Amino acid sequence: MSQKTAPELPELKDPKPRWTHVDLGNGVSAADDAYSDRVRCKHPDSQVDGAWLGQALVDSASSSGRGRSIVFCRQPQVPGLVSQGFGVEACLPSFYKNGRPCFALSRPTEGSAGKSQPGRQARKVDRLLAKAHKRPSRWRQPVVTRKARVTEAGRIAALMGEVFEAYPTPIAAPSYIQDLMHHGTLFRVVEDKEGELVACASAEPVAGAPVAEISDCATATSQRGKGLQQALIKDLMADLQAKGYRSCYSLARARVPGMNLSLARQGFTRRGRMHRYCRIGTGLEDMNVWSRALA
Repeated sequence: MSQKTAPELPELKDPKPRWTHVDLGNGVSAADDAYSDRVRCKHPDSQVDGAWLGQALVDSASSSGRGRSIVFCRQPQVPGLVSQGFGVEACLPSFYKNGRPCFALSRPTEGSAGKSQPGRQARKVDRLLAKAHKRPSRWRQPVVTRKARVTEAGRIAALMGEVFEAYPTPIAAPSYIQDLMHHGTLFRVVEDKEGELVACASAEPVAGAPVAEISDCATATSQRGKGLQQALIKDLMADLQAKGYRSCYSLARARVPGMNLSLARQGFTRRGRMHRYCRIGTGLEDMNVWSRALA
């Protein structure tokens, strides 16, 4: 298999979503995501055959020129997907309603870059995480978070746009954040003494499962190292518990220590690593997968 050194990623010229939905057949749809160079299918019906699903995803990625096929699915579909060249990259326990796990798999498209090797920065993060549980947490000034209002979508969008050069969703568009909120995503924020919004994070429900994703975590550069994300994550988990959610998960850039350490210190367990998962920061990046129970 030949490899290309870097995918050609399109520039984002408007705040519209980066993907289009494609019908794979058998009642299964996927997101054709040019922005992150992938075709992604999330939680197909359990009756869908894994081998058929794998071939359908590969065909879709090949025809649209995407570099990778990604799927989140149930265990019975895993062997069929593996038979089509997919590799298991993460496993989230107690994910679906029946308590069964969710598996994350991917496969590079023929002629695309394959599994990435951990770079120096990612290896440094791995070493920090290995030592994190041995170090006592240092005392920090208590952090107060609060639930964000829909009318504050513009403030959240401005912070996200300031922190991230690129992001897998159009989170720097206030209309997109408003749409997330209207569909059940909860945002929490932190303000400084002058009332400026300096940190945010969200909890987005997973349709059909008692699980939410902790995402959209951003802290202004001047406020980092103060434990703001840990406070946001802790309070979001309390919100989710109150609503009856059983667990939550999150994806963090493998080469950036901050969020990985915040998740580890809030009791999350690392469940795997998704390779070249999405466009965030400066390009396609590997993402560590974390989860924890809320009971």
